[in-house]
Amino acid sequence: LECAYSLNSLTTENCDLNKPMVRKIAVDYLCRYSILSRSRYGQHRPILNNCFCCGYVYDYIEYGKICTAYCDSQVEDSTQIQEDAIINLPFNWGDDCPEAIFDQHHNKLDLNILEECR
Repeated sequence: LECAYSLNSLTTENCDLNKPMVRKIAVDYLCRYSILSRSRYGQHRPILNNCFCCGYVYDYIEYGKICTAYCDSQVEDSTQIQEDAIINLPFNWGDDCPEAIFDQHHNKLDLNILEECR
């Protein structure tokens, strides 16, 4: 719980970054929300400088494109894709599948990669 409070303040001071899952979640959170914070509240020193979408990009009519996981190239391998979504994906109005799925290189993928779309 202390780690969550730290992340909400865009810091990792109370997070045990030696645990791989905690590190993945912290990097995703800081990449995802520090970008929003910088754009909303003006420029300030970025927390992570090398963020990129390392998951899949789901395209929804209502929400647009949503990255399932963010990574930082100084922390993780930039060629590896994060298969599992780190975030809870949005409610898609009764449809189990997004309109489209893209990989980290913006290549459109077959929706059948998702079990719920088969």
